Amino acid sequence: MARALEPKPSSDIPLWWGGESEKSRELAADHFDGWLMNSSTSEEVTRKIDDMEERLFKRGRKGMKYAVPGILLIEKTDEIAVEKLRKFLPDNKPAIERIERTGYVGSPETVASKILEKDETGISYIIFQCAPTTPTLEAFKENVLYLL
Repeated sequence: MARALEPKPSSDIPLWWGGESEKSRELAADHFDGWLMNSSTSEEVTRKIDDMEERLFKRGRKGMKYAVPGILLIEKTDEIAVEKLRKFLPDNKPAIERIERTGYVGSPETVASKILEKDETGISYIIFQCAPTTPTLEAFKENVLYLL
């Protein structure tokens, strides 16, 4: 049986939990207002949210928020972005393939499309991981936001 959180949190501060193990999912369903899942494709996000919604329903809970992280890398073309990713992670093909599947890597149009695709899943927030931070955020503001 899960124990209550002590000390009790303030009711106006939403509490989030991250993790995808069975125990983490149970903790999130029992006690938290939001759940941060691992980087995922839109199909994976949909399955994970459906699973969590079922857990919440069984507990008589609803209204959880969901977040997913993802690498953000914006270039003029998809090819340039992928090549840059490969330079960041030389000799790490599994990581590159995973980031290409779950991240936001590509042209402004590709990045916007991936964000809009996630919007269809019921996700509440996307947490971007980017480097270099300032130029990437400027590229996002100037080239992607207007597409959303």
